[in-house]
Amino acid sequence: MYPEIGFAFTPTIKRLSGNVGFLSQSGGVAITTYTAGVESGVGFSKMFSFGNQVNITPQELIDYFVEDDTTKVIGVYIEGTKNGRQILESMKRLARIKPVVAIKGGRSNEGSRAAASHTGALAGNREIWNAVFRQSNVVTVDTLEDLVATLSIFSLSPPPRSRNIGMIAISGGTSVIYTDLCIEKGLGVPKTSEETIAKLDPLIRDVGTGLGNPIDLAADYYQDQTTS
Repeated sequence: MYPEIGFAFTPTIKRLSGNVGFLSQSGGVAITTYTAGVESGVGFSKMFSFGNQVNITPQELIDYFVEDDTTKVIGVYIEGTKNGRQILESMKRLARIKPVVAIKGGRSNEGSRAAASHTGALAGNREIWNAVFRQSNVVTVDTLEDLVATLSIFSLSPPPRSRNIGMIAISGGTSVIYTDLCIEKGLGVPKTSEETIAKLDPLIRDVGTGLGNPIDLAADYYQDQTTS
């Protein structure tokens, strides 16, 4: 699929070109991801569905995106392959220069059985695939909704310079929850530096706020509601 020149799965599908590339082992997943992305304002550069890999392999498509200047971020849906080592090397090369977001089909025994029926793919061991993605510096998600949302973030944002993040919250409890999620997903939530604290301290209330990381601004946010 090439939205910029009007080449699509069906002639009636809404087209929105952009900087997101996508390769999928399922035509249905490709169409669903594209439709959901377009409705969310995510534009696509190229989309490929490689199915049972008779004519083209996922590593060939990954290598193509390495050289494609119109693509800034790449999404991947894959069920299985016979060429794990080649995919690992191709993903490593791609992820060095562009963000890659992947969703793996066939993570459970039942899902693996469905994948074999769908594309004849050997879904493989979940831990092995997790190791492949981790070694390749590929971002993994579990749902198509998270796939579209993550592609949107990378599409609109500059490439991240590290895994460390700063967080601003208006609730102590939610800041705890999201800190845990960040750590579980491999991100870092370092303490706020003394220099940054010194700059922020004059700008916020002394009571009910916290300048660590996360920065809790609940007292400032709810000031109008709590001040009589």
